[in-house]
Amino acid sequence: SCTLDGAVRWALFVTGIESLINVAFDKIAKQFTVRSTAIATECGLAFTRRQATRTYSMRSRVDHGAATSLPEDELNLLIATESVLRAAIRRAITDRAFAEIFASDATIESRWPVPLTIAERIRRLKAWLGF
Repeated sequence: SCTLDGAVRWALFVTGIESLINVAFDKIAKQFTVRSTAIATECGLAFTRRQATRTYSMRSRVDHGAATSLPEDELNLLIATESVLRAAIRRAITDRAFAEIFASDATIESRWPVPLTIAERIRRLKAWLGF
């Protein structure tokens, strides 16, 4: 298996992506899944929702001490995650319009909205109606 270095790199890459795309304290995993795949697509990379979900799950295991090393079979996923972060940073450096997306939470949310679940929609509707 890979060393602790792999686990540390995993946490750092995911945190790097999160620092670019998370705009709220709720739905953090969903924000990561929706927005990391959207950024990957815009940067010409293949990074699926399944990969993003697995990436975030591994990050959680690492951060909470459930994983202290990186399993060999996750190495390709680590490389894909690193590629997303590198591509986003590279593009933000070279493409002013892309960089401006990250200027505020509102521009991030506008570019890559995170859809509400049915339960969230119902709660908002009830609040709006005064229930």
